[in-house]
Amino acid sequence: MNNPFKTPQGKIVIGQFPNQPLWLAIFFYLLGFIKNDFLISVSFWGVAIAMLYWSYLELFYGVNNWRRFLGLSTGLYFLWKIVMVFIQLLV
Repeated sequence: MNNPFKTPQGKIVIGQFPNQPLWLAIFFYLLGFIKNDFLISVSFWGVAIAMLYWSYLELFYGVNNWRRFLGLSTGLYFLWKIVMVFIQLLV
């Protein structure tokens, strides 16, 4: 069975230092703790967009199958969150 953590070079990669989209998502997440409706909304959309971009990068440029799976699952999760927000706006 193929190890999902192995790169094409045979190295095992499970985690790595966060890249720019993850730092941006962390920043927007922390921004959401300020009790202001506008900043909470900006926080949600900032996290969602940063994580969608991160998931795109992992899905198409991930170093192994595990990273690609993380990208796919994260992307689907945040797309679901965005759809739920739009459904709540329509109801």
